[in-house]
Amino acid sequence: LESEASMKRRNSPSTDSQEPSAKKACPGSTDGSAMEEDIEATLAEMNSLHDQFYSKTASLKDLMQNVLKTKASSSPKTDLSVEDIRRQGVVLLSALKQTNRKAQEQVKDQREAVQDGKRRVDSLQLALQNLHYQVLHLKREAAKCLDFQAVDETVSLVPQQDYLATLQEQGQDTSEYNDEHTLMLARLRDELEQRKELVSR
Repeated sequence: LESEASMKRRNSPSTDSQEPSAKKACPGSTDGSAMEEDIEATLAEMNSLHDQFYSKTASLKDLMQNVLKTKASSSPKTDLSVEDIRRQGVVLLSALKQTNRKAQEQVKDQREAVQDGKRRVDSLQLALQNLHYQVLHLKREAAKCLDFQAVDETVSLVPQQDYLATLQEQGQDTSEYNDEHTLMLARLRDELEQRKELVSR
């Protein structure tokens, strides 16, 4: 009886001290190495609970067999032996219930952790899918910009060098056309004036 009670006291603090870390581990860890350590700690605790459960179950089974043997005997110490065995059985049943309760709590915590992990994965998957759609949209817009053809590209203009030479022959200052955009506007205006003259003839 004393050995079972002392074993119960030794086991209880260790499992209780491990429970909070296991509960906090899976939902909150983001670092890969920390998550691996949390998983290992959880597995170690589950294995410990598994061993405790089957150890206590085997001890309880042995006690029940001793009860049957004691009741079958006609020894004058039968009542005392059965009483001692009954006390040990009560201790083992209490410890077995406690181990089962801890295992159920651990399973519940792990299920909640798995659900939280699934929600995070779904959220990240959705964000990744949105980014993928944005990339496709930007690629399509970039392709439209690259394929865009301005109106001035379809108009047959006087070559740039010829236009500047004509301006110089007319005595006009060409220094203001150093900017390519300004030069293009001047060429377009010149082309417009020439076409108006052709239409008016």
